[in-house]
Amino acid sequence: MRRDPRTEREIKYRTPARRDEPRRNSRRDGKEEYFEELSRSRRKASRQSRATESSVEEDRRRLRQIRAEEQEILRRQEERAQRRNGRRSTGAEDFYEPDYYEDEWESIRRPSNYRQEKEYYKQSLKERRYKEDRGRTSYEDRRRRPSVYEAETAKPKKKGKAKRVFTTILVILLILVVGLGVVWCVPSCRAAAVKTVLKSPLGPVFGNMIFGKSYEQYVHDQDFDEASVKIHDGVSIPNGNMTIALFGVDAREEDLQIGTMADSMVVINVDSDGNIKMASVFRDTYLLSRTKDGEEIISKANSAYYRGGPLGAVNMLNENFDLAITDYVVVNFWGLANIIDLIGGIRLKVTETEKDELNYYMWEQNLYGGNEFVPLEEYGDSVLLTGDQATAFCRLRSVNFESPEDGVTYHDDYGRAARQRYTLTELIAQTRDLGVLKLMMIADDLFEANSGDKKFIQTSLNMRELTKWFACGYDMNMAGSAGYPDLEHQYGANLDSGATVVADTLEENVALMHEFLYGIQGYEPSAGLREVAEKIRAEVARQIGY
Repeated sequence: MRRDPRTEREIKYRTPARRDEPRRNSRRDGKEEYFEELSRSRRKASRQSRATESSVEEDRRRLRQIRAEEQEILRRQEERAQRRNGRRSTGAEDFYEPDYYEDEWESIRRPSNYRQEKEYYKQSLKERRYKEDRGRTSYEDRRRRPSVYEAETAKPKKKGKAKRVFTTILVILLILVVGLGVVWCVPSCRAAAVKTVLKSPLGPVFGNMIFGKSYEQYVHDQDFDEASVKIHDGVSIPNGNMTIALFGVDAREEDLQIGTMADSMVVINVDSDGNIKMASVFRDTYLLSRTKDGEEIISKANSAYYRGGPLGAVNMLNENFDLAITDYVVVNFWGLANIIDLIGGIRLKVTETEKDELNYYMWEQNLYGGNEFVPLEEYGDSVLLTGDQATAFCRLRSVNFESPEDGVTYHDDYGRAARQRYTLTELIAQTRDLGVLKLMMIADDLFEANSGDKKFIQTSLNMRELTKWFACGYDMNMAGSAGYPDLEHQYGANLDSGATVVADTLEENVALMHEFLYGIQGYEPSAGLREVAEKIRAEVARQIGY
């Protein structure tokens, strides 16, 4: 006999029980309680079994009913179509018969294809399961927890998906790092990559990363009104060209606006092949300009900046030479000197006479706050000049200049303009080897230095235009320089403004400038340019008497 481990009493009898039935113990519970519990559990199992069978049978019955309703609707529609076709064949008049079954058809939401039909029947089963098995009042509550159907038919989630995504991202980053490393280590690849970026829509973003803050805050002339620039009707810059005006002003203070003379006026053009051409306008040329209020004045070209600031000087170039310039760069004495010092100096050809005169000019300009006076001690074909020395060299006027480019000897103001073009040409040639990235770093230092009390550079170029000009640095090639009015198409005259240079004629000089800058043969001046030329001729005739 077995004993109860808790009471240590003998168990008189023990019958096998089903897994879902309670274990009986007559001594503890009694026979009546055992058989009552057994009966309740069996009745509950029987009810659950009948309910399950009833639910399945109800679903099947409902599906059969839906199919029968659909067949009946199809049959009735087919009969109605046959009746209509019969009337048409017998010549009976057409009449409108209300489609009584359309609403009924819509009420059962008949699917249009097999796939939709399968989903429709599945939806019906899902709704019943939700209402009966989960006790939900609405099928819309499915967002709270998955239904029985969804739980049974859900596909097992693939393991390791996050790991695969992480691995893919890691591989892409590794490829980018290796590619950037190769581009950076190979100079030719680096140059091509930077050039492509600067010319793309990402160019301004790249420029802002390097010097955006210093440029916008200290250099960019945000008050320049491009809409006020005057351009003659029908005049535009040829496609593939970029043209800008460069002014060198005789300003020893920080003011780069109205009230200072522009001793240097250079039109710079870059074509699609990177060829750079410079055309300087002699400062004593008798031309039409405007004041800040728009009043027309015919006087020396350098006074246009004095009366109208950068906008007045740009309008003077456009109206007198049929140009379409909308941007400018202006530097004073310290601007050119700072640029040259930042690149480590510039090598120029200097004669002994130029050396002596240069030291005098440098001493004079240092009186107005320049760097410490360091005289030039040597001369020759390749002399390294500091920024102050190169600036003094560009200002020389009383010493004749023999141009290394064309071998022509220039005198007076023509010599000064030729020296300025020669210095800019050498500056561009010697900075090309530095690379654009290095130049952009130098530009950042230059812009930061412009934040002090002495402003020395200002421009109207926005960041997109500025990065395009930097991109030209990879392909730039100095293609030549010239001065206007042309020496063979001008004459000197003593007018109210003093000793001046008069273009003979202005239309011929404009045609020569466009041929030089843009390669346009036989340029025909605009009507606006011819009108300006007539005003200048009339004023010259009034003053000299013919």
